Amino acid sequence: MVKRKRAEIPPLPADVERLAYTVQEFCKAMRIGETLYYKMKREGTGPVELELGGGKKLITADEARRWLAARMRELEAEKETPPTEAGGASC
Repeated sequence: MVKRKRAEIPPLPADVERLAYTVQEFCKAMRIGETLYYKMKREGTGPVELELGGGKKLITADEARRWLAARMRELEAEKETPPTEAGGASC
């Protein structure tokens, strides 16, 4: 069986608003690897995907912004939480 190669989609012109990303485009835009993307997806912290059929999945631009804002809130919450002391011994 001969495997068909996906047709390359040309980049959007600068004057066209991007409304959605493929998983690969999302990973490039967020500067993360696909391995991390799929790990977060398994853990329930990945973005919501729009399934179009035929295995095609997109992440809307609104969802990408929502996902990024949620990750930023998580980081801020981690910074505000004081670290717990190991061992629990008091002086």
